[in-house]
Amino acid sequence: MLVMLEAKMQRTYHVRSVFQILIGLTLRIGMIEMIKCSLCEQTFDENDPVVELRKSAHENHHDPTTPSGSRNQTWGTVEWINI
Repeated sequence: MLVMLEAKMQRTYHVRSVFQILIGLTLRIGMIEMIKCSLCEQTFDENDPVVELRKSAHENHHDPTTPSGSRNQTWGTVEWINI
């Protein structure tokens, strides 16, 4: 059972590595237009059909009036930066 778990973990790690490489390549050749939060390192694909919902939810994450489970975060107004 332990051997099967280790093999599954290795496959999962490999798939993630390949995915990260593909994302890096598409960013370098300009296929993906990304935006970045000015208060943290969160990025989003501008061509995502639900990017506005994602941005709104992320802006709520930095809003001090919104209850959050984390105390270790930056509060403020998000400005979206093209990267």
